[in-house]
Amino acid sequence: EQDTKGKIPRKLLYGSDFPFREAPEGIRLDSQGVGSEPTFALGGFSNVWGASALPFAASDTADWPVSEAEMAPHYEACANVLNIVREQDDLAEWLPTYGRSAGQLRASNQAKTLLENLEKNRYALKAAGVRFGRARVAAKTPEKGGCAYCGLCLHGCPDKLIYNATETIAALRKHPRFNYQADAVVETVSETDDRARVYAKDRVTGIAMEFSARKVVVAAGAMATTGMMLRSRGSYDKKLRLKDSQYFLLPLALFNGVKNVRSEELHTMAQIFLEMRDPEISPYTVHLQVYTYNDVLARTVRNRLGPMLEPAARWGDAHFVLIQGYLHSDHSGGIEMTLKREGNSDRLEARGAINPETKRKIGAITGKLLGMATKIGAVPLAPLMEISSPGRGFHHGGSMPMSASPGAFETDTLGRPFGWKRVHAVDATVLPSIPATTITYPVMANAHRIGSLAGRDLT
Repeated sequence: EQDTKGKIPRKLLYGSDFPFREAPEGIRLDSQGVGSEPTFALGGFSNVWGASALPFAASDTADWPVSEAEMAPHYEACANVLNIVREQDDLAEWLPTYGRSAGQLRASNQAKTLLENLEKNRYALKAAGVRFGRARVAAKTPEKGGCAYCGLCLHGCPDKLIYNATETIAALRKHPRFNYQADAVVETVSETDDRARVYAKDRVTGIAMEFSARKVVVAAGAMATTGMMLRSRGSYDKKLRLKDSQYFLLPLALFNGVKNVRSEELHTMAQIFLEMRDPEISPYTVHLQVYTYNDVLARTVRNRLGPMLEPAARWGDAHFVLIQGYLHSDHSGGIEMTLKREGNSDRLEARGAINPETKRKIGAITGKLLGMATKIGAVPLAPLMEISSPGRGFHHGGSMPMSASPGAFETDTLGRPFGWKRVHAVDATVLPSIPATTITYPVMANAHRIGSLAGRDLT
């Protein structure tokens, strides 16, 4: 059992923490005040992700060297890989839909109640800078031979209906020119005029390994890729900042409770997305995803209320829903990454950095939700709110951002650092900023864009 002291626990897969094992030690990570960590798991954190899948809004990436129009075909391609469940609603005004329709999942009864209130006040909410709609998630619908509404999504889908990168790797393994090399922990990369090289150690034996190719694509996750790039240049004591889209958890109490929520057949991924744009709060989109009843939420709320208020918590099962809100990286804390010498070896330091704006922005968002309570049909329970530590949502990157004119620790629009031509970083490390909307889908689309363009000179 995880001792969470009333906080949302770390997400496991069928009770297993295998995605979190060994990687911090493997890359020699010394982490303090940081909620994130790297992974060695096949498929990475797609083993335990929440499946929410939105593109970044054009208004939130207007200062990027890559436009929404350039990203669009790659969003399209990745949407069909992810099988994103969505519908055409008001969210599409800000966040376009791409790819073929993947149908829709059944809304929970609490979600239906909330959606009815939101729809009644749709135009008032629009005037207040709020758009809403069903959550877009990467999961198979019953029409596609999918969801049985068993309510186990947050523990691990027993039918494996939520997209997992292991599916893509399994498909690639059927290709005669694809090879998967397990247990190779990459230390550094380099390149010459005609080759790129990868230097690694066997995770089990420590034996040195070396690979070479005409191109190398690095997608080790933002923390590991940052460390790899610092080691590759021997850049000790150079501080790079991972930007974070920090999140907060805010319970809401529905005005109209819903009966029998514990026995309802439902999915427990996000049910509703609320997007907020208010220039008095932020020039960027604030992303709010709503979860209705699930056993993890119920247990967490009871733990936060304590034994004296247990009856109120049980009453609240009918009324409580949870907002998981995200801020743009400009309003969030971050992670300071530094490579330090340690005898004949080194260690990668990760230190959480607090942004004093974070609490103020979340307070303003909570105040706006309170002012709109009658239009939403629910009131925020601010005393039960939890603000995550930097990195806890795993929505971070940007330590070596893409730039049209890259500096020393920036990359070009194909993710190439240090003026290199054959090594491309394609994960969140190269994002110029981290908007509040979900990160997995845009990272995949940007990787697809870089891979498509970088591969042209190999054909």
